[in-house]
Order: sequence, then C-alpha cells, then structure tokens
Amino acid sequence: MLVLCDIRELFLLNLSNCIVASNSGYIDCDVSNHKLQSLNNGADYDFSKLSYYFCAGLLLINYEAWIANDIESKCLDFLRHYKAQFPDQDALNAVINSNIVELPPEYGLLIYQCIDSLHDENMRHVIDNLKIAHFNGPSKPWRTTYAITQDLKLQKYPYSDEWWNMAMQTHGFLDEFVEMYNIQSQAITVNKVVLDSIADRMRQMDSRLAKLESKLNKPHKYIATKFKMWLQQQFSKH
Repeated sequence: MLVLCDIRELFLLNLSNCIVASNSGYIDCDVSNHKLQSLNNGADYDFSKLSYYFCAGLLLINYEAWIANDIESKCLDFLRHYKAQFPDQDALNAVINSNIVELPPEYGLLIYQCIDSLHDENMRHVIDNLKIAHFNGPSKPWRTTYAITQDLKLQKYPYSDEWWNMAMQTHGFLDEFVEMYNIQSQAITVNKVVLDSIADRMRQMDSRLAKLESKLNKPHKYIATKFKMWLQQQFSKH
C-alpha cells in the first residue's frame, strides 16, 4: 500500500462498538457470486447474504471489541468448516459481518481492479482524491507500472510513479531500485511494440468478422451479390 495522506486521520475515527473500520476496495462491490464450499458436507457459505464485504488489506481495529468478541477463535473455526478463497478476508467478513465502520473508497482503492474504468467519472474522482493506494495483484509497481487493458493497450497504473518517487528516496536500496526501474523501462518498450502489432491484427480480424457476420445475417443479399459478380465475369469473357 502507498499512503498519500496523514495516516493519523484514521485514528480520529470513532469506532464506537464496531470491531473494525475498512472498505471493499471498490466503488461498487458485487459479491453475489462469492460462495465457499463446505468442508464437512454442509451447505455452502453464501456471501451475498451479507450487507457488506470489506477488504482485509486495510483494517483499523477496535482492539477491545476484537478481544471481547473472540474474533480470532471464531475466524479459525470458520476456516475449519469452509474452503476459503481469501482465508483471512473471507473469515473476517463472515465473523464480523456488518459490525464495521465503512471507510470511503479513497482509503485503500484496489488499483488492479480499477484499470479498465479509469475514464469513469466516479472512479476518476476517487483516484484524484486517493488517500491510500492498494497495489493488489499484478499492479505492484516494483513488478510493473503498466497493465494491459481489454483493448490491448498499455495503461499506467495510477500512483505507480508516486511509489517509485518514494522508493528512490529510501536510504540503502537506491542501486537496487535503479536497476529494477531500468529493467522495467526496457521491458515496457518491447511490450508496447508487441502489443501494438497484436492490437492491429485484432482490429483487422474484428473488421473481417463484422463483414462475415453481416453476410450471415443477410444471406439473400450475399447470394445476390455473388451472383452479380458471377454474371459480370461471364459477360466480360465475351
């Protein structure tokens, strides 16, 4: 994670009797298809019954409420009964349920999931006012600063430059960071050439498929056109 704000503002939150403060990492989080298989032949656990599903990457914990509700033991017990996809996160959501303070998406936005919706107005607002960036999945800046979008273009991950700026100011690791950054830059140049070539071929294929689809949807016109072409060829021979 990359903290872009004064982290102390989180500690000013009033958790009251809630156990944690967190958010989903999304603007809109859909867990309607998120289910866990039972390990003891019981019913699957369906997360769609929860009012909210949060990301365990950022948790502000009410320690007293955590201990009083025996959260650790309950989570371990949950994991004995279900095959979790995200063990800590799934267990915490099932056990804590809705007993949380929901943070706005500016705290811990999942960078990898937002890459194909950067032009969305709501997403743009969150990114422009981001307080904590969660570089989840492949979006880690020390691995790559670019993603491949659905239309086969290179798109820079938001705040990856800011991460590198901070990394370069870290004492004791400058040589290693410079080497990593140079390797990345070379790879990006090569990948862009390859992707541009693939994208061009994909556009050509899309154009051909569109023409074929049009012909298949209007077979009588296709047959008539072919017949006219045949007639023209026959007359041109004489």
